Amino acid sequence: GAGHGWYVSTALEVNELNLLMEHVYADAGIKPSGLSEDVEVLVRHGDGKAFVIVVNHGDEEFLVPESVISHGSNDMLTGESISGRPVVAAGAVRVFAVSN
Repeated sequence: GAGHGWYVSTALEVNELNLLMEHVYADAGIKPSGLSEDVEVLVRHGDGKAFVIVVNHGDEEFLVPESVISHGSNDMLTGESISGRPVVAAGAVRVFAVSN
């Protein structure tokens, strides 16, 4: 294909790995999210909606930025309608349904 492969044959420290991954992401046209390293965001699409899963692996609560979900979204686990920036507690998971 027209893609590129990256091969690293050493165990890098976290800082060096981050520097390398900046180049890998840029080569692939991917922009890092800028979110905390303790937060994982996954998006799945179906039934005319985007389902945004936010996993907080950290020890502190996480305030979800507006760029991740929009107003009028619903929390799929509680049924709550989201009108602001929701919080994901430390060690918690929240799933949001966002209309496409």
